[in-house]
Amino acid sequence: MDPAIENKSLLTPVLIIPGFMSSALTIEKSPHKAWEGKRIWMNITQLGFQSLRVGGALRENEKIRASQQDNSNQASSIASHELHQQYMKEMECKSRWVRHMCLQDDMKSEKDGIEVRPIPGCAGVDYLSAGALTESLTYVFGPVLELLKSKGYKEGINLDAAPYDWRLPPDMLQKRDKYFTNTMEKITHLYRQSNETPVIILCHSMGCKTSHYLFNFVRHHLGENDGQKWLDKYIHMYVPIGAPHIGAPKSVRAVIDGDKMGLDAFIDDDEGLMFGRSLGSTPWLFPLENTPAMPISTSLPPSVLRLESSITLTIPTQTIPMKSFVYRRAVMPSKVRLAIHIAEDFVVRTEFYPLSRGKSPTLILKEEVWSVALPPTIEETLKLYPHIFVHLEELGAGKPRKNRRGIYHCDVCWLCRFAFCMVKWFFCLPCAIVL
Repeated sequence: MDPAIENKSLLTPVLIIPGFMSSALTIEKSPHKAWEGKRIWMNITQLGFQSLRVGGALRENEKIRASQQDNSNQASSIASHELHQQYMKEMECKSRWVRHMCLQDDMKSEKDGIEVRPIPGCAGVDYLSAGALTESLTYVFGPVLELLKSKGYKEGINLDAAPYDWRLPPDMLQKRDKYFTNTMEKITHLYRQSNETPVIILCHSMGCKTSHYLFNFVRHHLGENDGQKWLDKYIHMYVPIGAPHIGAPKSVRAVIDGDKMGLDAFIDDDEGLMFGRSLGSTPWLFPLENTPAMPISTSLPPSVLRLESSITLTIPTQTIPMKSFVYRRAVMPSKVRLAIHIAEDFVVRTEFYPLSRGKSPTLILKEEVWSVALPPTIEETLKLYPHIFVHLEELGAGKPRKNRRGIYHCDVCWLCRFAFCMVKWFFCLPCAIVL
């Protein structure tokens, strides 16, 4: 039987367009084959760094390891080592996850060998992480879908959703995924399956701007007159919820300060910054100078790119002799770190590393890399950051000093040394005059 005949209730069909970070994403292609087919947004448990939370056992164990000097309890040492190995494994897993989520510097292309795509249909907008414990924390349109289905709506007949890769600017949604032409086909399908009843577009947050873009796309794709006729025929109502028609100030903060995507317990500040600055969709939400609530003008670009350059600072794995640093020190520091001062208030630091003991102490550094955003030209960069200083810092709260305490000391025998030099000079002077 034709599904359209089954739709006797003549319910007005509904198409849901979700907002920013509200479409579930899955990995279709990855250098790590075990990850292919898994949901990456959002499924921390399945991807394997669920224990890497702030205040968790792994983080606390790393703090203890950093503060320990000597540990005579062998059992405790073994347990600490095991937790450390798990910590390193989950850190690697988290770095891999961030790499899959971030886009390249052009803010629209994925990393080489990686393909992340939205989960189609209502399954991509109900809960970001399905499960008895996680659904209540990660629901998007799940409760709305349940309510509509309880009123007689059937998925694929008079109810559907159009998830999208919310990381991309809108023009790339069409160029890469044919999103807007596919959404037009979904609307047409719902129309036909619902006894030719026009469709309600229910959207939230950035989905409202995506819907606006869809309406303008229809006019551009079919022509102004035919496009308007298509909209009049197939669209019954446009229902925006929390629509950022004039922009969202938080999007500016995400680009400047980063965005942890609500995962503050797992994501570090630098990872949030790297992710926030890689998204091509975020600038689309910037507040507009012209703020009337109207459809997007054709004079406005579909995406905005930032103009900047970057510098990569790399501290390679190496062993540094520290004999000169601790020379004549009354107390040798237990740990030191490198601090790279790019400006007075712009500093990147390594972790604290212990100094080896003995007559020739050494410092073993592990490789660390920072990517620092800079102005677009070298001239502007040199004006802001003319010098880069590297300091060694000890544990403590003091500011870096060029003259370290303990290197110079008072010589209690200086009077004897001075008298000896004067006698030597007196007896050597006649020979010097004759020669």
